[in-house]
Amino acid sequence: MAGEPAKSRAVQVGEFYELEVGSDVADSPRFNKDIAPTRVAQRTWNKWHIAALWVGMSICVPTYTLGGVLTTYFGLSVGEALWAIFVANVIVLVPLILNAFGGTKFGIPFPVMLRSSFGIIGSNVPALVRALVACGWFGIQTLFGGTAVHLLLSALFDGWKQLGSVGEVLGFLIFWTANVAVVIRGSESIKRLEAFAAPLLLLRGCGTADLGVAAGFHHGAVRAPGQPSGGRFVPRRTFSRASRRWWVSGRRCRSTFRISAGSPSHRRARSSGRSSACRSRC
Repeated sequence: MAGEPAKSRAVQVGEFYELEVGSDVADSPRFNKDIAPTRVAQRTWNKWHIAALWVGMSICVPTYTLGGVLTTYFGLSVGEALWAIFVANVIVLVPLILNAFGGTKFGIPFPVMLRSSFGIIGSNVPALVRALVACGWFGIQTLFGGTAVHLLLSALFDGWKQLGSVGEVLGFLIFWTANVAVVIRGSESIKRLEAFAAPLLLLRGCGTADLGVAAGFHHGAVRAPGQPSGGRFVPRRTFSRASRRWWVSGRRCRSTFRISAGSPSHRRARSSGRSSACRSRC
C-alpha cells in the first residue's frame, strides 16, 4: 500500500508496544483491520472502565439466578451461595489477568494472541469455539433481558400482559436490538454504557440484597444450610466448579477488551500533546 514502509516493526511507547504496519503485513491475507493491533493512542480505557466492565459482567441476572438456584433448590445458605460464587470468581480472576496481559501490553485481540500457542491456522479452531460460546451466551443474556423487558411492560400495561408468549418474544427482540445497537458501535460505545451502568448496578444490587434478606427473614425463607427444597443434595464444591465454568465460558477473551486499555501517564501525555499541538496551530 502507498505510504507504508516495506517492513513492519514493533515500537515501544513507554510501557506498551504498538505495531507500525508495513506492506509485508498489510498485504498478507492473514491481516485485516478488525484484528490489527491497536495503537497506543487508541487505548482509551482506564482502570475505572475495566472495573465498570467487571461490574457489568458480575452483577447481572444470571448471577442472581445462580444464587437463587443454589439457595432454593440445592440447600445452600445465602452466605454459602455468596462464598461459592465469590471463590469461583477469584479463582477465574487469575487466568483472566494473564489472558489480558497480551491485549494490554501489545494491543492484540484474543484471536491473534492464540496464534502464539496454536499457530496461524490452528488458532482458528479455539477462536471459532470461543465465537460459538459467545453466541450462546449472547442468546442466554438476551433471553434474561428480554424476559425482564416483558415483565416490566406487563406490570405497566395490561394490554402487554395479555400478549402472553407473544410479549415474551417481542421483549426478546427489543432487548436484542438494544444489544446490537451498542455492540455495532464498537468498544467506545461499550465503555460509555458500562461506565454509566456500573454505579446503578451496584446500587441496585445493594438495594436488592437488603430487601431480599429482610423479606427472607420476615417470611422464614432464609433456611439453614443443607435443606434443599427439592432434589438431592449436591456437594458445595460442585457449585464453585459450576460458577467457574460459567465465568470461563463467558469471559475467556479478556484480552480483546484490554486492547483498548492504557495507562494514566500515557493518556496525560497524549492530552498534553494534543494541547501543545492546538497551541502551536493557534
